Amino acid sequence: TDLSQAEPPYWAELWASSVGLAQYLCKDNALLGRRALEIGCGLGLAGIAAAKAGASVLLTDVDSRAVAFARRNARRNACLNVEAQRLSWLFPALEGAFDLILGSDVIYDPDHFDPIARLIVNHLAPRGRAVFAEPRRDVACHFFDTMKEHGFTCIRFVEDVELSGHTHRIGIAEFERD
Repeated sequence: TDLSQAEPPYWAELWASSVGLAQYLCKDNALLGRRALEIGCGLGLAGIAAAKAGASVLLTDVDSRAVAFARRNARRNACLNVEAQRLSWLFPALEGAFDLILGSDVIYDPDHFDPIARLIVNHLAPRGRAVFAEPRRDVACHFFDTMKEHGFTCIRFVEDVELSGHTHRIGIAEFERD
């Protein structure tokens, strides 16, 4: 994957939200044998953390370069339980259900809230959970409302992330069906 542009694409940045989600997943002892989906994976950090904790992971991103990079990143981290494919959450071509659906810094555009919620409704296994990390933007509250309308409850946490000499307070939202 060529990243020789003057500025790297947005997916090639290490976002504090993905670090926060990875930190959160590293504390989860219930991922062994679970099937996980990461949407908007970028570098694949959160999905790789889930894989290292024992989950079988499908990394997805709309940008094929991100998918290729995430796949390579997973291999370099010795994650044999990871696959990667191109996927738009606006038109998700997915089969099956996942015990865990992950996203970091993907709930920023209100036009995408309902498609992301529908993806979760259609592909989250019974008793599964969706876990999203975001930098505590006000707009995220509208996504939480959308998920509630789709029959989910939400538990929210804050994860402190040290990155590039700064502390970031990352919101973690964990959704389960009512």
